[in-house]
Amino acid sequence: MEGCLTKWMSFVLSFFVCAFSMSAFSFEQFSDAPSWVAHPDIPFEHTVPTEQVQDGIYYLLVDKQEHVENNQFHSYRRYVATIVNQQGIDEFSQINITHDPSYEDLAFHKLNVYREGETQNRIDTAQFQLLDIERELESQIYNQQKNLNVLLSDLRVGDTIEYSFSTIGQNPVYSNHYQYTTNLSWSVPVERLYVQINWFEQRPLYFQVFDSQSTYDAANVVNKVDSAAGQIFVVDQSRVAPVIAEDERPVWHSPWRKVEFSDSNNWQRISDWAVDLYRQKIVASPEVSALAKDFAKLPTQKQRISAALQFVQNEIRYVGIEFGVNSHLPSLPSETLARRYGDCKDKTVLLVALLQALNINAWPALVHTEKQQTIAQRLPAVYSFDHVIAKVELEGVTYWLDPTRSYQFGSIDEIYQPDYAFALVVAEGASTLESMRQQDNFSGIEMMETFTLDESYQVPVKLEVDTIYTGWKAAQQRRKLDSDGIAHVSKSYLDYYVGEFGKTTSMAELKVIDNKQSNQFRLQEKYQLEQFWQENDNSMSGYFDTSSVASYLNIPEESSRKYPLELTYPIKVKHQHVVNFATDDWHFDDEKFTEKNDFFDFTYNVEWRQSAKQLKITYQYQANASHVDAQQYDEYLAALKRVEDYQSYSIYKSTHEGVRKSVSA
Repeated sequence: MEGCLTKWMSFVLSFFVCAFSMSAFSFEQFSDAPSWVAHPDIPFEHTVPTEQVQDGIYYLLVDKQEHVENNQFHSYRRYVATIVNQQGIDEFSQINITHDPSYEDLAFHKLNVYREGETQNRIDTAQFQLLDIERELESQIYNQQKNLNVLLSDLRVGDTIEYSFSTIGQNPVYSNHYQYTTNLSWSVPVERLYVQINWFEQRPLYFQVFDSQSTYDAANVVNKVDSAAGQIFVVDQSRVAPVIAEDERPVWHSPWRKVEFSDSNNWQRISDWAVDLYRQKIVASPEVSALAKDFAKLPTQKQRISAALQFVQNEIRYVGIEFGVNSHLPSLPSETLARRYGDCKDKTVLLVALLQALNINAWPALVHTEKQQTIAQRLPAVYSFDHVIAKVELEGVTYWLDPTRSYQFGSIDEIYQPDYAFALVVAEGASTLESMRQQDNFSGIEMMETFTLDESYQVPVKLEVDTIYTGWKAAQQRRKLDSDGIAHVSKSYLDYYVGEFGKTTSMAELKVIDNKQSNQFRLQEKYQLEQFWQENDNSMSGYFDTSSVASYLNIPEESSRKYPLELTYPIKVKHQHVVNFATDDWHFDDEKFTEKNDFFDFTYNVEWRQSAKQLKITYQYQANASHVDAQQYDEYLAALKRVEDYQSYSIYKSTHEGVRKSVSA
């Protein structure tokens, strides 16, 4: 988690051996700290804020220093922490430092334990092992990172541990561009935070202080000092208070303040860097051209784009070989096509090459899947992006297509693409971020539950369920069925109705109708409800609710918020209960309720057709926003409460009198 110091950065303090694929090597790179390093004092005199401590560790000093000179990139890290309770011993008994030896040299400097006024040098007694790791195997990403594991013995509650290390080197793919960002607050307290950047280059270094909601006067945080060699930037803060984040925040929102440094202040420089990486890669080999000719046989350009996209999505499996420069440098389309695998940049370059061979305007586009709209607030940097998709232009319309997504079918007009807010298009002359907002009014669910009631309460009620999924919901259901299997999915649906109505029998196998041309995924179910009717005093009642809609209208427990609340978006849901009666002695009043606001639209409609002996209850929901700002939270809660009583319906019939009907929450 970003705000948790112990797990926030790549130099982690918790041990994940069981998750690693590894082999062990000895580690012998020990040295004194580099001469350029400053040595801030450890604040041994302090009071532990025990009520704020997490994981049994209180950080006395977080010391992060960078030194850049003659395009040599040095990093130094020093951590000092006190073990507050038994949990802290478990957390700090092993230290793990991750680096990439293909371009970084790692040196370990100090390992001290302070106990009862004495200093114990533990370098000679600790076990140091360098481990090969593949931390992202489950995501099909392979890299050359190694993990230095340091195993400490004889740790006790009250001990203070200090360790430091440094690295030299930068991934050459960055072409000497520099950017560094670090937190100025976390979800845990820190006694002292020290950050120093020695910038001894001729080009300027820019900096800012920010969080997801604001930027701050950096001059009040960063002390800039000119020296003969260059510039030194220092942040020195004491008693850093924790920032406790709320759950269900949007992925782009970070409440923890950060300081950011970059040698770029415009996106043109980053664009030029990206164009250099991609320029020689987007070429159509004979194999790529032959494949494009197959797609050219389709009658329209839209169909050709869809066919090329689906080919790359489904025929080129996702595997990332991210060794050194390959973390950002794409493969040739012919190589990706031949081996039938690639990561986001490889798959995107292949798709763009195919489309360009079809005389369709297409370019790679760099995005960040988590920063999203906040990237516009950040300093331009080569580290600004974590994903590559394709921008496609056709007949004056811009499409954003992701060749790493799967289970997407149908027209490109109805293919879901997450809104990452901004993209840097890899094209000559691109100098700004481009908005990638697009309207998605097709992703959703349409469900019809048809209940057939007999004249007798003793006869089971028949239920037929017909559900159509579109957009990202269709892709989600295809993936679920492939992953879980139809037997498991069928049982989970049956279990749901057992929970709703008691004893329930499935009357037919789950029917799957996957219309890939229209990108509609349809499921049909049939059940027999043995316990639909509930006997009350002098009446029998039946109950209908709309869980498919109500799940988006849950009222949060907290009465106020400090940070934004994430909403599911885009999504639209229509849920209809059709109730067919066997006799004509029933009667219901028509009803309609509508709620429209900045966050969602909701309608509730009851329609009674006496001649058909049929009752229809229809609920419709459509999200209008991806999140609720904190200052709008009261308004959002009020809207939820207005619709609270319109998410279910009850029917009942007196066993002594005439017919009655009621609506219940």
